[in-house]
Amino acid sequence: GRPGAEIELLVDGRVLWQGAAGPDGSFAALFDLPASPIARMLWLRSSDEAGDPVQSLGNVILAPSSEAELAAANPAAGPAEPAPGTPSAPPGNSSASAPNPAAAPAPLRSDPDGVRPLAPSPLASDQPLALDSVRYGAEGEVILAGRTGGAEGQGARDLSIFLDGQMLSRSRAVEPGPWQAVLPDLPAGDYRLRADLTDPSGQVAARLDLPFRRETPERVEAARIAAAQSDQAAAVITVQPGFTLWAIARDSYGDGFQYVTVFEANSDQIRDPDLIYPGQVLSLPAAAE
Repeated sequence: GRPGAEIELLVDGRVLWQGAAGPDGSFAALFDLPASPIARMLWLRSSDEAGDPVQSLGNVILAPSSEAELAAANPAAGPAEPAPGTPSAPPGNSSASAPNPAAAPAPLRSDPDGVRPLAPSPLASDQPLALDSVRYGAEGEVILAGRTGGAEGQGARDLSIFLDGQMLSRSRAVEPGPWQAVLPDLPAGDYRLRADLTDPSGQVAARLDLPFRRETPERVEAARIAAAQSDQAAAVITVQPGFTLWAIARDSYGDGFQYVTVFEANSDQIRDPDLIYPGQVLSLPAAAE
């Protein structure tokens, strides 16, 4: 922020915290946020040197609190009863393993590039390689980002990215730590994405293998324009590994049953609500009544 500027943190339009930026423009906010059965949106507001209001380009989406959190916040209410007609298994994403339903959903960051995990959960001991996000850069390049596991000080390994068996990228990845791969000039289409982490001897130590969609530049640009012109904080999203229509609806609207709204709004590119691809750009209309 601007040095010394007054900063406001808003939750669904209500000011939750106020403070001032330091001499270097940085600040920190500590606050309590009660449990909530619906998704919530957090963003920042300040003013420029002319005194005109300025709002953060990015927002943070918090998923609804779990039943356990809600029960702890309101013990008298007891456990929530399942709604009539609740499906035994919500629509999934067969392109990647679904997150552990017992784990708290990760907060999401919403900005002109789409929606993606803000702080991915730690890697399990048996998960040495993870792909966290797929997004599109300003020049249309595909940007893959993830993490490697392993023990501290294990050193660098080679990370190779393949599409349909053809290697497009190779870089060094230090374990444990983040990695990023940029794929420029990639034609639109559906691919099989593979990432190999190899040790110094050339042996594959870890591998990711999943479907992937590279959207057309026209659709990506149209999504950017729609996001800029929309009053919604998350007008479009780029599907990430592990996303499901149910989770998208839950985190965007506070109700997993709204997956039908997302499905119908994108029926031109979703043939099966159980199958969405990382890299796919979806529109998020207003929630159905």
